[in-house]
Amino acid sequence: MKIVFLSDTHLGFDYPLRPRSNRQRRGESFYENFQKVLDYAIEQKADLVLHGGDFFFRSKLNSIVIDKAYQMLDDFNNSGIPFVVIPGNHERSKLPESFILHYPNIHVIADLDEMKFSIDGVNLNIIGFPYQKQIDQNFPLLMKNINLDESNFNLLLVHQIFYGAKVGSHNYTFRHGSEVIQNRDLPPQLDLILCGHIHRKQNLSCKTNNEKVIPIFFSGSTQRTSAQENCEPKGFYEIEIMPDKTLKYIFVELPADMVEIRKY
Repeated sequence: MKIVFLSDTHLGFDYPLRPRSNRQRRGESFYENFQKVLDYAIEQKADLVLHGGDFFFRSKLNSIVIDKAYQMLDDFNNSGIPFVVIPGNHERSKLPESFILHYPNIHVIADLDEMKFSIDGVNLNIIGFPYQKQIDQNFPLLMKNINLDESNFNLLLVHQIFYGAKVGSHNYTFRHGSEVIQNRDLPPQLDLILCGHIHRKQNLSCKTNNEKVIPIFFSGSTQRTSAQENCEPKGFYEIEIMPDKTLKYIFVELPADMVEIRKY
């Protein structure tokens, strides 16, 4: 089973509808990179595209920004490849409503939910929920409501922070706090976690209480949104899940149009 995983597209970022100056804007590049991921999924004949949240850059948006993004999903629906997305914190855990979100191949995880796919000998069970603030307390309760079958490949798709994630030029590491999910709370039946929210691409290996190691992939944002990211590669993952639950994966880089210019 081949999965394309991306997150934090932040569509609408720096996309002024009535610009008051002629300075260069970057908003179009966010849409362009998103389209590159969709095109890649079609070219590589992916079985699924999973989006880890922050599809848009904010919750209140002009209809032009929304329509431009949803038209891309409308076109992608015709590919026959399922597209699964969870709302992130920038959308305030809810995507703007549209009939396009109810198309056969477009799936929005609006609440704690499970989705099952069976492809090429892999029985995939996707568990997901929209972004939550007090996740340190809520996560164990959410997982108790899910009955995980270890014969499936259990994939958690979320927009949260996990213990050990790093951000910024000084490598700040998340360890504690209401926004951090701890290793001890991870159900041992999970086989893979795909996560948005952190803009830096990184892989973590977390041990559960029974010593099982669960890989956590942050694909990072698809375009640079701040100066803190000016040295970070941007892109997405192509992940292959084998029938024996082993993984093969590559990180595919996208053009990143923010650079640092030093004056001497």
